[in-house]
Amino acid sequence: MKRAVRTVCAALICVAAILFAWEAVSGGVTQEIDGKCEFHFIDVGQGDCSMFITDDAAVVVDAGTSESSASLAAYISGYTDTLDYLILTHPHEDHIGGAAAIINTVDVKCVLLTDASSDTYTFTRLLDAVEDKEIAVKQAVAGDSMSAGDINITVLAPLGEFDNYNNYSMVVRIDYGNVSALVTGDAEKASENLMLEKWGKKELSADVLKLAHHGSSTSTGKRFLGAVSPSWAVISCGEDNSYGHPHRETLALLDDFGIPYVRTDKTGTAVFSTDGKSIALKDGADTQ
Repeated sequence: MKRAVRTVCAALICVAAILFAWEAVSGGVTQEIDGKCEFHFIDVGQGDCSMFITDDAAVVVDAGTSESSASLAAYISGYTDTLDYLILTHPHEDHIGGAAAIINTVDVKCVLLTDASSDTYTFTRLLDAVEDKEIAVKQAVAGDSMSAGDINITVLAPLGEFDNYNNYSMVVRIDYGNVSALVTGDAEKASENLMLEKWGKKELSADVLKLAHHGSSTSTGKRFLGAVSPSWAVISCGEDNSYGHPHRETLALLDDFGIPYVRTDKTGTAVFSTDGKSIALKDGADTQ
């Protein structure tokens, strides 16, 4: 009898070990969202990645750096096994570095891109992953709108022609009920000025602003910040980065407007929870 019990226990331990190993490899969903929708501004070092998720829909904007790709894919797959949209604002490595890893880890239904292309290894690897998985690709045009469940997406930029990828960044407004976030890639002041002319405050206003270009002084002009008038600002940048991001001019402007902000280099991933009527900072609570 004792031998039989030991045999059963050993079998159960073996099964548990197999399940644990499978969970680790597959990155199965283990996290639940708090509230009806969460806005995640994920710490990817000196890069960008945002996730907007409900119980039945998920959208990711940008994909961090190549260095952060494994941890980023694991983070996303901890919440969902499907992305309705993977939105990539422009082809810089710090915004698409983890895209192939995400595509190879979860089921991505559609990739949204601008018509900007690159001959870098990172961009080529992204396109190869898209082709291998036979994922639908949509080219973003300013004014486009689409939805993933109750999450609505509006493309506000790029507008016009630019010589650099930063100003050619896709800018998207994410709406859940009456709560919104503006995600700006690396858009600089030239792009911001065109958005002000095209859209004005009505379309640009948002509860959360993901500052462009990691808080660089080349972005987040005074008029643009006034039009967006966010309740919160998020700065995604790497600790002790060589660019000096965020720049002191940008932080001073946020202070002048009285806008509280979170920095991923200081507090890690910032998570906001919303019911579509109001929004609250859930994690990353050490604000500036």
